[in-house]
Amino acid sequence: LDIVFANEQEAMSLIDTKNFEEVIEFGKNLKKQIIITRGDKGAILINGNDVFENGIEKNLSIKDLTGAGDLFAAGFLHGYLNNFSHIDCLNKGREMSSKIIQQIGARL
Repeated sequence: LDIVFANEQEAMSLIDTKNFEEVIEFGKNLKKQIIITRGDKGAILINGNDVFENGIEKNLSIKDLTGAGDLFAAGFLHGYLNNFSHIDCLNKGREMSSKIIQQIGARL
């Protein structure tokens, strides 16, 4: 795998830790792109020794979280395939997931 998506809880469970810093160190050692969504803490991309973070959209009217992870991944991959910077890929993921959580259901 070259790109891995997970949420914070999944990543921490995978390596059996309660310390997110251990997840970051584990991700650095994999030498792959690890993208972890963190709910109200935004998202993080670990790419070798480089770590990129973005925050969340403010003042959203959250109605349903269904599809948030899938739309985040879709937005990120759109940026990746179009040669966006790492942070812009994270931001595109945030943009897409922010749209889906403000409506009921998983289709835009």
